[in-house]
Amino acid sequence: ELVNLRVEPNVVSMNSNFGSAVTIPSLGTNSKIAHYKIGTSHILAFTSAAGTTTNIYKGDGLAYSLVWGTVSAGYDTVAMFLTQGILYLVASGSGNAIYRLAGEGSLSGTTTAEAVNGRVVFTDLSLDLVGTYDLDFLPISLEAKYETHDRLVAAAVTHNVTATFGIAEALAPGSAPEVGSTPAVVVVDGGGNNLTTVSTGSVTAVLDNPARFPNLTDSSQISSTGARDVNHLVIGSTHYIAVANNYDGSTYSIDSSILRWDGSGLVFLQSLETKGAYDFESFSVTKQTITESEVSKETTTYLAVANHYNDQAGSYVTESVVYRWNNITQEFASFQTIETTGATHWESFTILGVQYLAVANFFDGTFHSVNSVVYKWSATHHNFSTHQEIPTVGAHHISYIEEGGKHFLVIAQFRAGDEVSLSSSSLLYRWDEATERFVRVLSFQTSAAMHVETFHINDVAYVAVANYANSTDGDLQMDSYLYKLECNGEDDTMKLVQRIPTEGAAMWKYFQRAGNHYLAVSHWIPETLNSNKVVVYLYDGSIFTEYSSGTSTGAFALEFMFADGAYYSLQANPGDPSSQVQQFVRTDGSTTWYPQSTTESISEGRAEFATISGQILASDGSVADSWAVDFDGLPLEGTGIGPYS
Repeated sequence: ELVNLRVEPNVVSMNSNFGSAVTIPSLGTNSKIAHYKIGTSHILAFTSAAGTTTNIYKGDGLAYSLVWGTVSAGYDTVAMFLTQGILYLVASGSGNAIYRLAGEGSLSGTTTAEAVNGRVVFTDLSLDLVGTYDLDFLPISLEAKYETHDRLVAAAVTHNVTATFGIAEALAPGSAPEVGSTPAVVVVDGGGNNLTTVSTGSVTAVLDNPARFPNLTDSSQISSTGARDVNHLVIGSTHYIAVANNYDGSTYSIDSSILRWDGSGLVFLQSLETKGAYDFESFSVTKQTITESEVSKETTTYLAVANHYNDQAGSYVTESVVYRWNNITQEFASFQTIETTGATHWESFTILGVQYLAVANFFDGTFHSVNSVVYKWSATHHNFSTHQEIPTVGAHHISYIEEGGKHFLVIAQFRAGDEVSLSSSSLLYRWDEATERFVRVLSFQTSAAMHVETFHINDVAYVAVANYANSTDGDLQMDSYLYKLECNGEDDTMKLVQRIPTEGAAMWKYFQRAGNHYLAVSHWIPETLNSNKVVVYLYDGSIFTEYSSGTSTGAFALEFMFADGAYYSLQANPGDPSSQVQQFVRTDGSTTWYPQSTTESISEGRAEFATISGQILASDGSVADSWAVDFDGLPLEGTGIGPYS
């Protein structure tokens, strides 16, 4: 670093031996030249002698090429300046003009960010053209460390970040929901850039409407034993279901199972040795490799099981297991064991690209005051290690949510600190970037909370709490709560926005269907299992209203699946020898209507649907103004368009 360097003219000697010269076509002896440096590149603008043309070149000092073409106008003076990351050319002569010097691709998103502890993170940058780009990072307000003669600003980052775009990730709407328009989807990469080179695969479209398929009807049964959880995951283009079998009436040391969807139903794939399995959590770790010619991505799927109790050892302190998917055997294999204490739930999430796992530890055999734990993925050792312990009492569930650029954990507490009463509060923790730890923000009102479900609607963060019972008298008839998580600077609050009557609420499940927002709740009353029910609520723009309900044989956990053009509800039933698969249909007396689907091939990154099969019932006057289309194109992430008027 050179500070206050002054060089007097008499100590500078010019050496004419510069080696090979860089030749640029002569524009005349009276040409005007403008220069600007961006990162490691130099931009040169030359006017012609007569001022009729201006050529702009870009190079690295050794080689230059003509870029941005030629400006044909009568300019005899040029200059360049940079602002907000965009280079402009100012020209003056017979007329005055400002030109924006940019390539064909356009960068969008939030391109200005503040530095926090010397680190700046850009989270939503996107390009609209496939290719390889150099991203230059330019300081706007940082000044040099020391005072200089010219008060120079800090230099731009000299090592550019090169990002290659073009890996197909998802489907995106390719048309607007307008009457007379043809529904269409396009293939996009992780940044939302259209990929017109993709011409493989197909997309299935389903015409849906809340009034069309409100009823849940039994589709099939899942063989299970005291099941506490069902977890839906997708690997490649295939749907899988993990069933957590907890207790068979005599022992907790029973196998759980993995099922595969074959297009019409679930078939057994493999058994996993578990000990009082309470929950499954699936997640993926992606490794991206960038070379000069291409960018490749390798995704590995993991499945974590929360083992609650080892009756062979007579201990709640047992080993939970993280399994890894083997692409060769097409099965899961044990990857890592982690000691847990009466574990009831795993939650996976990423912060700044780092994978974390959090476990809700419920009970150690004597006390419910047991720390829950956050584990961090090590890119060096390729496993999870303890990152942070969080004090909890009877923690039954943990849910992660990001809101306002902040990262939160919401923890449902079932038992109170006296080890006898039911808990009347749960916890909100926020990630602290300086310490890279979660810090407690507040406790909020709940009542024997079994589950917290976090989700967003129109960029608003919500937390649905399943209150199992009244914490005062133990009555199972107890309202469950819907909170709004609000972030105002450093003031983060949980605002109660709706109370929903429930009885023995065990779990909420949020899902979308054709762009509409739903919440389903399982009512788990062990004494009357055959009369338990699952109730589905629909968001009407301000609150959730009851949409439909169906009986269950004691659903403890819920899962939602959209597969092969149909919508399914999966239910884990602890007190029944089988769990349920129910499908959303329309029933009218003895007649049942099922969703219909239409499939089209992808061509040049686009799939269009001139017609989509569906039925409109003559009595359905209420459905005319809320049609929407769901699109499924595994392994690409699906999307929806609507509502249509």
